[in-house]
Amino acid sequence: TSLSISPTFMASSMLIFLFSAFFFPLVLSDPRSTQVDLVCGTVSAANKSNQNHFVVNAVRVMGNLSAQVVFNNGFWGGSVRGGNSTVYAIGHCSKTLNVSSCKTCLDAAVSSISSCLPATEGRVMRSGCYLKYSNHKFYNGSSYTSGSSG
Repeated sequence: TSLSISPTFMASSMLIFLFSAFFFPLVLSDPRSTQVDLVCGTVSAANKSNQNHFVVNAVRVMGNLSAQVVFNNGFWGGSVRGGNSTVYAIGHCSKTLNVSSCKTCLDAAVSSISSCLPATEGRVMRSGCYLKYSNHKFYNGSSYTSGSSG
C-alpha cells in the first residue's frame, strides 16, 4: 500500500508551518529586550568643562525620562540646562506596552544610550520604545513638558 497525502492536507500543513515559523517568534519575543538600533553622534562638547556639564545634564535628563514617559501616557520630552550646556531628550513607548514594560524598555534604552556619552547626540530604538538626546532642540517645546535645573 502506498501512502497518499491530499492537497488540502498539504496546504493546511504548510500554512501552519509558515504561521509557526514567522509569527510565533514575534509573539514570544520580549519587546523590552530587543535593541533594534543605536546611533551615537561623533561631535563632543567643545572643551572639557562644557563636556563635563553636558554629560551631567544628559545623565540628569535621562535619569528622569522613564518615569516621565510612564507618567505622561507613553511620551515625554524635556531638557536640563546647567553650566554652558542644555540637553534635550524625548522618550516614547509603544502603546502595546503596559506601564511596567514601558519603564523596563526605557531603562534598558537609557543604559544602552549612555555608551554614546560624551557625544552630543544619541538615539536608540528598541522593539517597544525609542529614546533620543541632543544638544540641539529637535522638538516643538510647546508640545512637551520641559524640566530645567541650574
